[in-house]
Amino acid sequence: MIRVLIDPEGSHAERIPLSETERHHLKVRRVADGTRLQALDGSGNCLETILHIDGAESWLEPVSLERAARGPTTVLLVAVGDRDRFGWLVEKAVELGVTDLFPIRCARSESVASRVREKHLPALQTRARETLKQCGVRYVPVIHPIRPVAETIAALPSGVRWIMDMVGDPSPTVPPRDTVCVAIGPEGGLSDTERAQFQAAGFCPVRVGATTLRFETAALAAAAIIVNCRGGAL
Repeated sequence: MIRVLIDPEGSHAERIPLSETERHHLKVRRVADGTRLQALDGSGNCLETILHIDGAESWLEPVSLERAARGPTTVLLVAVGDRDRFGWLVEKAVELGVTDLFPIRCARSESVASRVREKHLPALQTRARETLKQCGVRYVPVIHPIRPVAETIAALPSGVRWIMDMVGDPSPTVPPRDTVCVAIGPEGGLSDTERAQFQAAGFCPVRVGATTLRFETAALAAAAIIVNCRGGAL
């Protein structure tokens, strides 16, 4: 079934409006009046709907609604890097059920000319929502403002805390419902000060392999390990 995105505020309406982007998407795909569509709002709601087209107007008629409970919290803290690779990371993080993504400002990421900046975050959040249509995940992750390490740590929920490190221990098991926060440094590595801040906040060094990974690879490897520890549940 074709999926479309809707605004969370409109998911309980009798006549659900479509954004210009979604109308264009359906027009390009030549979706006809009366077609049944699956509508996702990124906040847990999945609706079976019927598309209505009347001239230049189009809307969705809800038929049924299914609401998914939010899964356990998975938080990735990732040093800002190249924005194209960060965008790819966002897409894959959605597919793996990441709930929160914190871009962190590190000393050794400031020299990356193509790094993610605050002005890129709205586009990354939109990219995360668009990924829902491909994978069918019910909740879109929150992409938080870019902050330095200390401010990011202060904004985190309590729970299991890992920092990806080649000299760390093998990844431990994770209780299925526990919150997990994982920190990934820049490709030049965390500074001694930044590493000390994480360790003082209870982050345990964990390794995912014997080679040096790019930031996006390390982040997704960590997310995949967490999903596996939880028995595949998102």
